[in-house]
Amino acid sequence: AEYIVRHCCGAGGDAVYRQTSGIPMGFAASPMIAVFTLSWQEIVGLERLACLCMQEAPGAVMEGPAGTITLSPQTRGPMCRLVATLARCCRNIDDVLFVNMSHQEQVWAYHTLYQPATTKLEMKHECGSPSRITYLEMEIVNDRRCGITTIHYDKRTEMQRKRGSKLRIRRFPHIDSVLSIRCKYAVLTGFMHRIHRSVMRRSNFVDTVAAEMVHMWDRGYDAQRLRLTFDSFMRHRYR
Repeated sequence: AEYIVRHCCGAGGDAVYRQTSGIPMGFAASPMIAVFTLSWQEIVGLERLACLCMQEAPGAVMEGPAGTITLSPQTRGPMCRLVATLARCCRNIDDVLFVNMSHQEQVWAYHTLYQPATTKLEMKHECGSPSRITYLEMEIVNDRRCGITTIHYDKRTEMQRKRGSKLRIRRFPHIDSVLSIRCKYAVLTGFMHRIHRSVMRRSNFVDTVAAEMVHMWDRGYDAQRLRLTFDSFMRHRYR
């Protein structure tokens, strides 16, 4: 990571700047560096919390969401359950999904695991129940028939809906770009892979992919090639 940062340069007008700290912006290695860094902090933090919960010395204390806690048979159980809940939460690079944790517990977990004072990370609360829950490319909803499920969500679509026609968003290359034909149509395959992983409702998957194919066809893509790309994906993913 240090080698990449030392060789990360950018131009601003007639001046060339060299990055000296942080994650190299715009490099292919940047997401993986962030993943490794945050994963290491999570592992170390969870191990430290587990050890603190297991302290049996008289008067042992640990920091909890509500402040300093003196460990006893009555307080140790809830703290162990909270640490176990925290271990079951998930993160994608810098997007964290806290499940079954209050806002106070989320702030405590953020400060305990990621240590913002040393890493200079900033926490931004995006959403929380009982309001709408969105995470990455999915929206988590409560289906009265089958319980908790996920449907497709795209924040760029939301931006376009709020700003109207002033904001034009395209998720695929222009049909006249210099990219190869195979590369252009492979964008649809990548889109279907992402939706397939994040959407639990097959009907929502079909509606989302169909809308994307229509959008691509409306921008000059060949309908037959789009259909062949779709058929190839379905043959590999579904019987």
